[in-house]
Amino acid sequence: MDINRNHQLWDRDPAGTVPSSEGGRGRPPVRCLAAPQTVRRSAEGWTTERFAGECRMIPLRESTRGPLRARIWAMKVWQWEPSDERARQRWLVVRQEQDDTFKSCGMALILNLYLSPK
Repeated sequence: MDINRNHQLWDRDPAGTVPSSEGGRGRPPVRCLAAPQTVRRSAEGWTTERFAGECRMIPLRESTRGPLRARIWAMKVWQWEPSDERARQRWLVVRQEQDDTFKSCGMALILNLYLSPK
């Protein structure tokens, strides 16, 4: 699944909870709040912060001009909106082509290559 670069993602399960009603006056709270120790950034923010230090060069296939390689980086993230009942765990996978263009990638083969022992 491709996502927009400003899509907000969490570094761990935000475990949203509805705050308790204080004093019993006024309208009771209905929106969930995230756990304070979680960090939320855009997909571009996570990529900017971690791609250069954590990416791996992966050979994709042989081509007529030699091996086709790409830099791949993957991170486990959570997708959550306050209106959602619970967060969904996802993999943010970023692929940088040899011409320095970035592309998202959801191919299981590349993710398996990335996660295999170095």
